Amino acid sequence: MSTISFMTSAQQHLKIGIIVIVIAVLGVLPLKAVAITPLTVRIADKPGVFITEFQTNGDSAAHEFIELYNSTDRDIVFSDPLVPATEQWKLQFFNSTAVKAGTPVWNTAATNSNSITLTGTISAHDYFLVSSNGYDPAGTVADQSYSPSSSHLMTDTGGALQLISQPVVADPTSIIAHDRVMWLAQASGVPLPTGVLASPAPGSSQQRLDNEDSEYTDSSQQISPFILRANITPLAAWLPIVEGSEDDAADPTQAGEDISLTAAGVASNNGLLLPVVNELLPNPASPLTDAADEYIELHNPNTVPFDLLGFSLEVGTTTLHTYTFTNSYELPAGGFVSFKSALTHLSLSNSGGQARLKNPVDEVISETAAYGTAAAGQSWALKDDVWRWTTTATPNAENNISEPAIGAASAAAIAKSTKTAATKTTSAKSATAKAKTTVKKATAKKASVKKVAKKKVKKPPVAKLATVATVKPKPPIHNGILVAVALVAVLYGLYEYRQDIANKFHERRANRGSRKQDRNLPEWR
Repeated sequence: MSTISFMTSAQQHLKIGIIVIVIAVLGVLPLKAVAITPLTVRIADKPGVFITEFQTNGDSAAHEFIELYNSTDRDIVFSDPLVPATEQWKLQFFNSTAVKAGTPVWNTAATNSNSITLTGTISAHDYFLVSSNGYDPAGTVADQSYSPSSSHLMTDTGGALQLISQPVVADPTSIIAHDRVMWLAQASGVPLPTGVLASPAPGSSQQRLDNEDSEYTDSSQQISPFILRANITPLAAWLPIVEGSEDDAADPTQAGEDISLTAAGVASNNGLLLPVVNELLPNPASPLTDAADEYIELHNPNTVPFDLLGFSLEVGTTTLHTYTFTNSYELPAGGFVSFKSALTHLSLSNSGGQARLKNPVDEVISETAAYGTAAAGQSWALKDDVWRWTTTATPNAENNISEPAIGAASAAAIAKSTKTAATKTTSAKSATAKAKTTVKKATAKKASVKKVAKKKVKKPPVAKLATVATVKPKPPIHNGILVAVALVAVLYGLYEYRQDIANKFHERRANRGSRKQDRNLPEWR
């Protein structure tokens, strides 16, 4: 065989070999992804750290803060730079676009640039304040500061926060969600989605409520809701009473402590009768509109003005919406004032609902009877302690009942239901007397939280949050592909140096023939 023919044959065999190996690896062997744990966000079984207050706008748009509370019996180290293996806690920020589009993508928290890592320690039964750089809300120095950049900025338009922790070593792909909040600026006449809070006005905040047992969770095992407050309280909220402590033994009603201003609002209200809800207009007749002309009317039964600072209007029976008076507003003596939807952005349902007035410690002080379907132009009015429909709406004036034409049976049913509901209206109670019936919860607020006894307190029930979807990362390259690439590389090398290999092979073959001939010659002596 000639050298040229041998080389041609070798090249053909190399090409065929490469094709066969690639087909065998890629075609015959199935490509299976290596099994790995997908990136997940798991809801904490017993979350012990909550977001308890947040402000989106203080003296300026860049002034904001988040307050956290540790309800557990142990100190929690958020992260330790000297011990990288410890779990890391983070606050993740979402913008208004994510909230308006629906539920934010909560399970992107681990790697997004819009997360800040918390540092330091939050003590058991204590608070932790995180604020924007250079901002000391209400003169309170924050435990940690951050730069409110475009990805770490809470705006009045809306947004969301998520508190997460991630065990770095034990399970680096598992993220635990402890608490979440969402908020939006409420558009005129458009109710907020379920679970979304109203954006706090500049200078005010959204604050989480405590329940009757002084806990941040209620009997339905849900984390307590928030309420808009005119006055921010960073590191100054209620503290759970530790059994056996001095606080547990103390009873402010027995001690004669005057706490009436907490429930009554400003000092000028002390000793006054509380305002009452007097009339509703759920369905204004044309040319009036729902967005601008629905109203809730309040009546001041006192002979002096009553300041509504800190009080709030709430509407709804299942889904609740609130408007808080974050600035001083005086109801005139003996006056009737109608607060329209153009101001409050509260929407009264035409198919039925209820409205109530709450004091600054979130107690209902007056409420309407629940109403049914509202006819256009008819108001739901209180007269002689009975709620009824009237065809004569009287905004900013005493009610004048002109009952619509209905059957006698329907009228009797309305009278029966409204008389029962009217007993809930507290129009004749003084602010001082009302406040002293709930003193234990009101006086539980303190100016400092650094001196809390670290004895055993009630553990909060399990908080149920929405199930979160998982995000599966792209699978790694299959080992078979790597083997195929390596074989192709080897075969390419053989092909590239085919001339040298063929010459070497030819040389070895010629030498082998010469040695064979030499063996047939007589030995030289």
